[in-house]
Amino acid sequence: MHNAKLTLVALGLVLSAACKDTPPAPPPPPGPPKLVEISPVSRSGFANTVVAPAVVVAVQDGSGKPLAGQSVLFTIAAGDGSLTGTTTVTTDANGQAAAPSWRLGKSANGPSGQVLRATSDTLDPLDITATVTSGYSITVRFFDADSMSAAQRALFTLAAQRIQGIITGDMADVALNNQDISGCVANQPALTETIDDLVIYATIKPIDGAGKILASAGPCFVRQPGNTPILGVMSFDLADINSLSGNGSLQEVITHEMLHVVGLGSLWGSCSVCRNFIDGAGTIDPQYNASLARVGCVATGGTVSCATKVPAEGCAGRPTCAPDPNDPGKGAGTRDSHWREATFDSELMTGFINVSPNPISAMTIGGLADLGYTVNNAANDAYTIAAGSIMASNLRSPAPVLRSMAPGWEHLNSVPLYSIDAAGTVRLVRKAQ
Repeated sequence: MHNAKLTLVALGLVLSAACKDTPPAPPPPPGPPKLVEISPVSRSGFANTVVAPAVVVAVQDGSGKPLAGQSVLFTIAAGDGSLTGTTTVTTDANGQAAAPSWRLGKSANGPSGQVLRATSDTLDPLDITATVTSGYSITVRFFDADSMSAAQRALFTLAAQRIQGIITGDMADVALNNQDISGCVANQPALTETIDDLVIYATIKPIDGAGKILASAGPCFVRQPGNTPILGVMSFDLADINSLSGNGSLQEVITHEMLHVVGLGSLWGSCSVCRNFIDGAGTIDPQYNASLARVGCVATGGTVSCATKVPAEGCAGRPTCAPDPNDPGKGAGTRDSHWREATFDSELMTGFINVSPNPISAMTIGGLADLGYTVNNAANDAYTIAAGSIMASNLRSPAPVLRSMAPGWEHLNSVPLYSIDAAGTVRLVRKAQ
């Protein structure tokens, strides 16, 4: 009995030893120091507006503890935005550094979006993204594709993104059912699709040889109600397109033409779906009569020039821009469909492109609002009317423009214009001009 008790005691000792916990594995070594964003959020805003909330980053050691006194540099990595304030910031006691004010670029997002980059010494950089808010969509389709380089195609994409930064409201979708578009775009199949919001066909092709028409653009179909374009075409002359590649204006010319497809100038006239925005059409002193472009003009210094209306191009001082009875198309692409060159000079939507820059002003954005678009009034470029207080009735000779921008360089409305309603009914509202 005594031996059995000893045996049980010995067995208990063995069992007790067997049940002891295995010592824990040593913790992994801490990782390298890193940059992190504090309270990450989804950031978005309209083009050319300041991002909110402000960006705050932290420098932490490998265990997540804050590192004070670290230098953090903030730069724009993508999106053509800008920073206002001190771009090099030292982390505080919490290891945190607040970025300067970040203003988004003027275009809707491209492939790389809007990106703010934080760097600190040899740490991996931290990219913080934001989205430009816009409900408007432009789809560019290239036809006769062999005539256009990848770099030229990119300029059309950039133009569309710039306009999407200005027009922000979604338009009513339009369903097309085996719709013939040959009057607008030759040799293209009929369309069966729902369009949101605008489709533009673009090409570079022979038009009329060097030194004549560089570009032709306009809408082909507009939605009803509202009469805003759903489909249009832009054509550039192969013989002339390269003349702009060395002076920085090709991007501006493409953006100018795309704004015509959106409706600026091309829908100012008197067709049944047009807006009757021009008083004195065909004279040397036409005047744009809608209100929101005039407000934008006054805001840029045109308190006298635009006291009642906005001066439109009437070809005063440009005889070859005026209508020619032997050539009805001459001047049709310039007069009554642009802001007046003699008054507004380098503004993008005058009838003659100047050497860069050719800014998009608050007046042009107002003109888009006059057409019924929801716009971002912060998306304009810096622009002031030169001597705006003395040009209200001054029909002086215009300033020099690019050699390639000779009178007659542009032709609008060269294709027929159709309207289409919610039921899919299509009707011709203006013949090709």
